[in-house]
Amino acid sequence: MICRAACSRQEFLELANASRNCRTTIALACCDQQQLLEPGTPARHTWIRAFADEALAEEGATALDECPPVESGVWETLLVPVCNPTEEETLGIPIKPGKPVYDPEPYLMLIEGAVSDEEAIGRYRNIIMPLIKRLGGRYLAYASGDGVVVRHGTWNEPFIALSCWPGEHAANQFWMGSEYQSKAIPARTGAGVFGVSLMRGRILEA
Repeated sequence: MICRAACSRQEFLELANASRNCRTTIALACCDQQQLLEPGTPARHTWIRAFADEALAEEGATALDECPPVESGVWETLLVPVCNPTEEETLGIPIKPGKPVYDPEPYLMLIEGAVSDEEAIGRYRNIIMPLIKRLGGRYLAYASGDGVVVRHGTWNEPFIALSCWPGEHAANQFWMGSEYQSKAIPARTGAGVFGVSLMRGRILEA
């Protein structure tokens, strides 16, 4: 479940304090605790939770519906299906955990947007997927717009994805590295409009 708010920082900090020990939370970041990697990405406070199944996710979303986390501003709640490791070959994206290559503290990269040139994006994917695997990244969620349930707000992007990285260094080496900057970005230039943000995550206890 991905929750985002365009509200006061104080309201979000109150939510953060109240949710600090929430066992389902895998990321909780104010705007100034995120790196906005793609130009034009809107800055929004973000709360990401992972549930064991759809029923528990529905329960969590219903609780937010009945008691909105913030009183002012705009609040958005999305239910996004998690990736199944058995779908890795079918989807053509890395899902199974890779070997951590740097700091084991995870970082999460949230990507969403609209593709206008599928052929160009296909070339882009051929460049980035081996790079993601090599740096120990993997996808936690990857869904088209019709696979996302909008419980609150007006989200209407064609796709959304959430990738996990074994530390901030690995995530930044992917995005800021020469291979991504010199090959991947030119491959997708003009092929769509995207928003990308990076934030610190946490590993859920078993």
